[in-house]
Amino acid sequence: MPHARRRVLRRTRVLTIACGLATLAGGVATLSATAPAAWAAPSPAAAKPAAAATPGAAVPVLAALRAGATPPSAGSAARAAYVAQVRARVVKVAKSKAGRARYVAGASGPNAFDCSGFTRYVWQKGGGRSLVHYSVGQWRSLPHVSARQARPGDLVFFLRGGAHHVGLYIGKGRMVHAANARADVRVDRVHASWFGAHFTGYARVIAG
Repeated sequence: MPHARRRVLRRTRVLTIACGLATLAGGVATLSATAPAAWAAPSPAAAKPAAAATPGAAVPVLAALRAGATPPSAGSAARAAYVAQVRARVVKVAKSKAGRARYVAGASGPNAFDCSGFTRYVWQKGGGRSLVHYSVGQWRSLPHVSARQARPGDLVFFLRGGAHHVGLYIGKGRMVHAANARADVRVDRVHASWFGAHFTGYARVIAG
């Protein structure tokens, strides 16, 4: 084969290979541009799993009730959570008045109370429940519970010997109550001195 012809053939092969490589590169570029998003490598944020819910997180049952929801049925876990939150709120309201509010006969808050006006106020404010403004009337209208069954938020009554007094039980043998014009609203032991002598029993505002 003449020398000139061999040079032409070599040049043709080089051009053919170059064109093939250019075509391949163009195909890869087109494929990259049109590949579905699902084929792309996930970003670190996308690959990170969602945080799990915190176990035991409080259920905002009171907020739901204020929005018009029906109270949970008796015996359910939701009911137990609801009652616990209501009781805790009532006790918190009662404690907030101890040492700050005065005793005034016939008053029912927010800064002065008599005994039944105080229990009426804290249950209305903390639990959304309406009670009569009369200690004997509260005792007669509510279900009674034993001392062993008493829980924070229950009412404790002192009606023996002609007495007419009621306080809010806060646990561990203590109550918050509107005592009298000398002592105002304070914390006392349920069975201390005068109270022990006139103690009648406990009554429950909310069951659960």
